[in-house]
Amino acid sequence: MFEECRTQALQSSDPKQIAGFMQAAIIYYPSGTKQSTGSQVDRMVERSRQLAIDDMIARLRIVTGGDLGKDPLSWIDRYGEKGMVQPQLASNPSPPTGSQTNQLSAAAGSGR
Repeated sequence: MFEECRTQALQSSDPKQIAGFMQAAIIYYPSGTKQSTGSQVDRMVERSRQLAIDDMIARLRIVTGGDLGKDPLSWIDRYGEKGMVQPQLASNPSPPTGSQTNQLSAAAGSGR
């Protein structure tokens, strides 16, 4: 999932679309949802998530010519679709609901 979001974001020149992919990566099964928080598998998943987000932020810097820092939420607040689901971070480790995943798919332009 993270790699798919990353790949599509890196192919886009639309800041809103890139922010949507980044939000989808943040929301997708937060730490502790499928595996124990802090476990080896959890650390691997979270590293993959973070690398994808870092690459999407780098793409947003190139596309926008701006720099809102390393916090993905700053970028999402600035360029994301208004009214989208707010990211669930590790402090709220529940999986996305059906309506959230539907909104994310539309926002991320999954068109598969």
